[in-house]
Amino acid sequence: MFPALSFLGNLSNPAFSDNGLFLHYLQTFIQSKPGSAIIGLLSVVSQLGIFEIFRRCLNKDKSKIHYAVLLLMIFLGLQFLIVDLFQPDVFASTNSSSATYWSQFQHNYAVNSSFVIFLITVVLSISLMVKYTGRLLSAGISLIASPVLMFVSNGVLYYLVYKNVLSGSTYMNVNYLFSFISYILTLLPFLFVRRSMSEEVEISDGKDSDLGQDVRGGKGE
Repeated sequence: MFPALSFLGNLSNPAFSDNGLFLHYLQTFIQSKPGSAIIGLLSVVSQLGIFEIFRRCLNKDKSKIHYAVLLLMIFLGLQFLIVDLFQPDVFASTNSSSATYWSQFQHNYAVNSSFVIFLITVVLSISLMVKYTGRLLSAGISLIASPVLMFVSNGVLYYLVYKNVLSGSTYMNVNYLFSFISYILTLLPFLFVRRSMSEEVEISDGKDSDLGQDVRGGKGE
């Protein structure tokens, strides 16, 4: 729900901004700094909630992969607290004459943290694909496939803009389409991770095909 609200707030197509006062005020609120911070907080909390359940399931299964999930949760939380909650001034962070120490730190941390998060995601994805089968295998594939496809889609959009293929209303429509694609690709890993957590652990050829969701009182917590 919260990524959907963020996606709605990023729509720049006038066809969507003229659909009534409620939508107009909702977009205005989401695009404001307080609204963006609230939506970002709710979004990261929902992500951390899903990953925490997933981590406990892996821990109950006595899998060391849960450490990778824990690291991912830590860096996602720090990314929000340091960068997203107090959004840096892009111009100030790149202009040495007007940059403050905090804005420079935010800019550098955002770049380095995003790279570390990507590396942890790759390790987590490969670990799930190597060790597990079934739904957990699908979850592992989605964790690495979604960011790669998102990178490709953004590259295609930038290429079209660079070649001046898009202009005016055509650009707005295509930008909306690629924003919608990015929104879907953002949700997919969480849908697959949630789908991998069944009510009971199923075992196939000595490997778990999915994980039990009921982790209360589980060993190793």
